[in-house]
Amino acid sequence: MDPDPEDVVPTRRIEPPAGRAAGGAEGFYRDALREVGEIVSARGSIEELFQRVLELTIRLTGAERGYVYLVEEGKVVLASSRRETGERVPRPQDEISRTIVSQALEEGRTIHLSDAAAETRATSVVRRGVRSVLCVPLKSMGRTVGGLYLEDRRRRARFGENEIGAIGRFAEQVGIAIESARRVEELTRESHGMRATILRMQESLEERFGHEGLVGKSARMQQVYRTLDRLAGSNVPVVIRGESGTGKEMVARALHFGGRRRQGPFEATNCAAFNAGTLGSELFGHVRGAFTGAIEDRKGLFELASGGTLFLDEVAEIPLALQAQLLRSLQEGEVRPVGSDKTVRVDVRVVAAASADLARRVADGRLREDLYFRLRGVEIELPPLRERLEDLPLLVVHFMSRFDTAGRREPRKIAPDALRALAEHDWPGNVRELENVLRSAIALHPDGAIDRHVLHASISRNPAPRDPCESPFLGKTLAQMEREAIVAALAAYKQRKGRQNKSEVAKALGINRNTLEAKIKRYRIET
Repeated sequence: MDPDPEDVVPTRRIEPPAGRAAGGAEGFYRDALREVGEIVSARGSIEELFQRVLELTIRLTGAERGYVYLVEEGKVVLASSRRETGERVPRPQDEISRTIVSQALEEGRTIHLSDAAAETRATSVVRRGVRSVLCVPLKSMGRTVGGLYLEDRRRRARFGENEIGAIGRFAEQVGIAIESARRVEELTRESHGMRATILRMQESLEERFGHEGLVGKSARMQQVYRTLDRLAGSNVPVVIRGESGTGKEMVARALHFGGRRRQGPFEATNCAAFNAGTLGSELFGHVRGAFTGAIEDRKGLFELASGGTLFLDEVAEIPLALQAQLLRSLQEGEVRPVGSDKTVRVDVRVVAAASADLARRVADGRLREDLYFRLRGVEIELPPLRERLEDLPLLVVHFMSRFDTAGRREPRKIAPDALRALAEHDWPGNVRELENVLRSAIALHPDGAIDRHVLHASISRNPAPRDPCESPFLGKTLAQMEREAIVAALAAYKQRKGRQNKSEVAKALGINRNTLEAKIKRYRIET
């Protein structure tokens, strides 16, 4: 706030004449503190706080007008204004002495003019006929955070000594209240910002783990997509069958984020990674002292996943001794932590997965039949990569666009001989193995095209023999394979979303929209 050129306020203290009774000022102080405290406690808006402060101080002093100023980033800004009649002051920035406010706030002291016309040459004061002025700094922790400015044009010595003292003490508490209200508003904005961020992350997760996280146009994968769509609004238990590395957890996440429990938690564990003792604690939790090393209570995955989804991978590896407890939890919707005599209610959708044949495990006596039927509401079977090699081009494009982070406008090329090498491999580790092969190839050879030589160190050295005639790339040029990948990506997006979005398709392919448009035109692809 720039001062008026001729606004000069004497720095000497001007003692006011005796004012109203001390009892009235003290009563004001007590009542004002209570009312301001109620506003802060109720988390009222900072504007509500300003208006209440002005109403109280105008009522006490009989001032004609009041203003609240704040110090923001080193500048003094008008925050609120009020007339004694309750209305806001029109064009308040033109109505007060900027120098009086600036001086009071910069020096951190109260300025009182009992006969303003005689005590200052302030242009705005003289021009408007102001006779009494009181400007009190508002402080918090010794720091000036704002100012309270009161004025009156009707009489001199409007502000009595007792009133000035009460307002001065009140101003100290108002400064603290302003900081508290500011902090509440900041936290509210941060909370809203965090909520918006969480929603964006949620949308990102839903996009990532919807069908977008599953790549493939083969008939086998289309069947998986159709099943996921049918189960979107259902709470039925699901068993996912498939070899290691086929993407069983990805399907479980697609079920979760595509269903009614998407706002709840998603928890996952591999049952084969635990022995009988530790798996019980992992699933159901334990209480302090339940066993050696149980130094505190710990919730199990059933509790942590309540309201959401629990994914149990390799469920066939759960020891028989624990299967009965798991069955009871599924039937009753409750768990009993290890070492506890109390049960805990849970609301969980269980999605199980296995690489083994569960029916055979039941026949062998290694899996309880009642547990098997409890888990197996719907079964989804994921094909191994070797049985859906037509998806290989899309998978290669998908992973290369993810891993090639060197800032290129377009991902690196992959040579035809490299694609044929990938097609001739047996992929015992399925999609996970392909992902690791491409990640390693890009990390170890950051420049240039990916060719067969580059892949040689990453692909298993002794792949199972495969008839070259089975290769989906046999006799195809790189341009033909690129065209097929674009056609497949466009078709897959339209099928899943019901519309076409070339920007999103280009993003999935790891290229920009202009490049995609050029390739669509070059390859004469109908869209």
